[in-house]
Amino acid sequence: MENLVVWQDSGMPTVSEINAKCQDSGHSVEFDSTIEMFNHTGYLPAKLDGHETGFEFYYLSKDSPDLIELDPYFKDSQGVMSVTRGDFRENLVALIFLQAVSQLTDGAYLGLSFDIAKNSADTPGYLQSEIEGMRVEVEREERKAAERLERQKARSETEGPPPLHSEQKAAPKSKGSFWSRLFGLDQ
Repeated sequence: MENLVVWQDSGMPTVSEINAKCQDSGHSVEFDSTIEMFNHTGYLPAKLDGHETGFEFYYLSKDSPDLIELDPYFKDSQGVMSVTRGDFRENLVALIFLQAVSQLTDGAYLGLSFDIAKNSADTPGYLQSEIEGMRVEVEREERKAAERLERQKARSETEGPPPLHSEQKAAPKSKGSFWSRLFGLDQ
């Protein structure tokens, strides 16, 4: 999924400012403070609730062809884009990042994958509802993983490791074909 926050007047927030905004908003997330956002492209590592995660990050400067292709209105804008590939924790940390950036820049949200556009006043609330929904998915995924490990543990304690190959039973002795049995040729 590709998501953007776009703004016009303010500069790009630093990682320290983003981390502080995330903490102020009640999110236990931390981005690597040695990264310079203007120069960074690609994977942005993060810790979310103590777990290593991250997402693809792109800074789009003013007059960026990528922004202008979306809409000529963005000619004097700058923005950040997150790209995620289906992992719920990755999606959650990207949404938290975008919410912090939108609050620091008074930015608007664009959800390219679903053709969603939110003005700067509606963006923080919209992203908060998306964050809450994604957190439910992360918790569900963690619960399923814990249940799967419990089942595996219980099975290994009672049954031992599963066999890699099913045991083949000896084939029963052939009684001959139908016709040979019918005419008594297999005796």
